[in-house]
Amino acid sequence: MDNVIQHAGIETGFIMAQLDKKNSHLNVCIFDYGMGIYKTLRDSVYKPKSAVDAITVAIKEGVTRDKKIGQ
Repeated sequence: MDNVIQHAGIETGFIMAQLDKKNSHLNVCIFDYGMGIYKTLRDSVYKPKSAVDAITVAIKEGVTRDKKIGQ
């Protein structure tokens, strides 16, 4: 959730949770109207070429726009 605070560029985010009793899982969704992963990373050292490229990079361990915050 701190990712919304650190990277979205807005002050509002949403969280939704759903309990799946049958499988004993808690599903959590975090959403915001922020700038998006691509715009956050496009000027970083990773230089993604597209939104799909940015998501592929973003889910890798250790990837961050700024190693001092939000990791």
